[in-house]
Amino acid sequence: MKKNVKVSVIIPSYNHSKFIERTINSVLQQTFDDFEIIVVDDCSTDNSTDVIDSIKDSRLKKFYLKENFGTVIALNFGLSKANGEYIATLGSDDMWEKDKLEKQINVLETNKNVGACFSWANIVDENDQLLQTCGTINCEVFIQKNRTQGQWLRYLFENGNCLCHSSALLRKEVYDKIGNYNLAYRQLHDFEYWIKLINKYEIFIIKESLVKYRRIEKTNNSVSAVNLENTTRVFNETYNIWFDYFFSYMNENVFIEAFKDKFKKKLNLSYEELICETFFVLKELNIGGVQCKALALRFLTENLNNDKIIECLKEHYNFNLSDFYKESGKEITFYPEFIKNKDLTDEISNLKIEYKNTINEIYSSTSWKITKPLRAISKIFRFKK
Repeated sequence: MKKNVKVSVIIPSYNHSKFIERTINSVLQQTFDDFEIIVVDDCSTDNSTDVIDSIKDSRLKKFYLKENFGTVIALNFGLSKANGEYIATLGSDDMWEKDKLEKQINVLETNKNVGACFSWANIVDENDQLLQTCGTINCEVFIQKNRTQGQWLRYLFENGNCLCHSSALLRKEVYDKIGNYNLAYRQLHDFEYWIKLINKYEIFIIKESLVKYRRIEKTNNSVSAVNLENTTRVFNETYNIWFDYFFSYMNENVFIEAFKDKFKKKLNLSYEELICETFFVLKELNIGGVQCKALALRFLTENLNNDKIIECLKEHYNFNLSDFYKESGKEITFYPEFIKNKDLTDEISNLKIEYKNTINEIYSSTSWKITKPLRAISKIFRFKK
């Protein structure tokens, strides 16, 4: 028989033997202690399983996947085992402050309209030291204020993810209504979930750093590694997330609140006018240097079989089919310049390394050392007047 607990803490683990004990202990040491910890090891190849097995606590449940399926599978597996009224997630190299759960439970218990509670997070290095510079991200990315649902949607659309997954505490009913994490997203599974969440629920930010989020700026196989493949995937997944939002589950009221300042017509929008306004909003926006024009054209394409929308475009927005065809014939930039030029940048970098290695080989060669006196004499005669 399942034992009901207040909070289920899900920790997907992969190759973090150096950190996983600190991560688990940061939960075991919480001032709020009505919880279970569900560790799902995703077939680690280091000694993570030995470290996990060495930790003895009745609240700790350990699961070991036989194959490496990825973070999203591990998260969803953990959700299937969760008995809590609330669900928390924690990266296997991140840590919590001792009062993290207590403060978040207080928020959710007293604010029934809030679907999820987040907190600020400090970004630390592999030695738990606060980072002053964070490479490709802003060190204060998780230092956010509270916003309405519409304000959050607008901010996330224009700035990308800024909600720390390891700080999240959600009501179990949110997962029951929205579903599990989407397997299509390797990099941005949490970001995609926040969009769905905010589309339906209010969220609350505790303005304290209750999480230590680990950032290691080096190439590895993790989803947070900084490399070209992961960076490109981020842009591809971002585009697909917004595609899903506008084509599948957009809350019209939240969207209107988010972007009404960009609308050409401000009041009493009909269905057709809302479609037109959505097209023009998308057409002018970009996400981190990625244009949304392709998404805008696709959105309008899906709606051009409606004569009323074609008529609305012409009468209220002075935009006809000829204008649409012109837009569809223009060049569209899908990726920022640094990604498009990455191959050339890498080639130049490799040539520099090859050149440096060649020079070092020459300097360390026996012939170079033997001819050193001759080169010295030649300099004397070369510059003697």
